[in-house]
Amino acid sequence: MNNTRNPIPNSRLFKLPFIEGTLKLTFETLNSYSLFRFTKGLTRIVRKISYQNEWLTIGIKINDEKEEKVYLKVTKKELLVSCSVDTDENYLSQYAYLVLDKLMHINDYCDFERYYWPDFFTSKNGGSKYLSIINDRNGLDITFKPAYAFFFKPGQELRIPMIEKKINRPQMIFMDKAFVVKQQLNGIGFCFADTFQKSWHSNHNPFLIPYSGILTQNNNAIKTFTSFVTSESNEAFQNFSPMQIELYKVCRKMELLAPILKPNYNCTKEQIASIDKLNYQRSKDLFTLWQDAFPYLIHQPFTHHYFTYGLRNIRQKPRKMDMKSCTFSYEIPKIIFLWKDKGEYYELDFRFKIDKQLFKPSEKNTAFFINEENNPTKFYLFESFSHCQLTLFFVERRFRILILKAHYGDFKDYLESLRAIYEVRDL
Repeated sequence: MNNTRNPIPNSRLFKLPFIEGTLKLTFETLNSYSLFRFTKGLTRIVRKISYQNEWLTIGIKINDEKEEKVYLKVTKKELLVSCSVDTDENYLSQYAYLVLDKLMHINDYCDFERYYWPDFFTSKNGGSKYLSIINDRNGLDITFKPAYAFFFKPGQELRIPMIEKKINRPQMIFMDKAFVVKQQLNGIGFCFADTFQKSWHSNHNPFLIPYSGILTQNNNAIKTFTSFVTSESNEAFQNFSPMQIELYKVCRKMELLAPILKPNYNCTKEQIASIDKLNYQRSKDLFTLWQDAFPYLIHQPFTHHYFTYGLRNIRQKPRKMDMKSCTFSYEIPKIIFLWKDKGEYYELDFRFKIDKQLFKPSEKNTAFFINEENNPTKFYLFESFSHCQLTLFFVERRFRILILKAHYGDFKDYLESLRAIYEVRDL
């Protein structure tokens, strides 16, 4: 047991099942496998010693006894437990029980996700070229090294692509040049209000807000922003062109659907599920409104992107420093994937194409749209809500998933589901 390179025997391991579909061990499950309990007056000192070759080594000292070691390995369905004394496949020692009890001292369960790194150790001495393992006075931290971020792990939930009906975008409205020039002189523009999809405070989906401003001398830019136009009583509304009035009507509908509803702290699981379902439908309805707005929006001379950091930060008057000039394209983006063999692992890259040209998406991506890395202020609107959902999943992974060849069997079905809907190029 003193060999740190291989401290764990191949057999005689006690097994504790996780909650199905998770890596969580409950206090109730632990107690059902042991008669030991932590009692008042008992002193225990627990410390995390190391993490090597998928095994977490924890030291435990009870009262004045010498320190013993408990060894834990996380698999897809169960926790494997060994100990320097007593524990075998039929018996869980007091030391092992008290360590696991300690790990659950805050909740009635322990999530072992942070210690689940199957097959990521490549050397017999317990090292890993993929992982960064830091154990100091602040605790034990295990993360992927930056070059290997976003590796897939067996059992990890993946966004399954769906086939949804494409929304028939209204035909582009063609206007003569004189009309466009006249519209450009009224100082009216439209703001693309956006924020992080997982912001906690006053979060919202992207929507449009009309604004008024004072033009530069040559009338080709906004010099000063005077107000957001959120009511027909605003004086600037009198300057709206007929097309801008139609777009304003869509903006008001967007404003009602944009807020993302948050459950209260004491909501039940059923209530949370109901709110999630409602948010999903509101997002779909808002996406449809974007399709309705697009034929009018692309003819607007002034459009700006405004990163709000939440609805509560939207004031009556736009701040110039927050308003970034942007454009919208009527071209429809197509999702495409690149599948690469990198030797020890595979790499799946998310890309999009316009006509025949391939683009790498910007990491500063937003819902409903996609934009390219080299021109992030030009936005392309998807034609299907399912494309939006899949894109948000890959945004969280910086548009790349790495898969160890040892895990290909767990990933294969997902890859085939992508091939059934999207173009996947094997490189």
